Amino acid sequence: MYLVDSNVWLELLLEQDQAGSARAFFEHTPSHQLFLTDFAFHSVGVVLARLGNAEAFLTFAHDTLSDGRVGRGSGSGLGVSR
Repeated sequence: MYLVDSNVWLELLLEQDQAGSARAFFEHTPSHQLFLTDFAFHSVGVVLARLGNAEAFLTFAHDTLSDGRVGRGSGSGLGVSR
């Protein structure tokens, strides 16, 4: 089991320097082993909202809460699926 910090999600969502490492982690880790706290979830939302990227947060929220994965079939370009 992995408790994934908001910084890891944001690294990928914002395509920062270590986005490739974050993508590899998500691609090689089964989604049922990934956990996200309410605080981390809301932190991702705050950061994306402050950057004017509410659409990315809506995609993130849908994918993580409804589908249990990030990027699959969402058109988000995140390239992460399981």
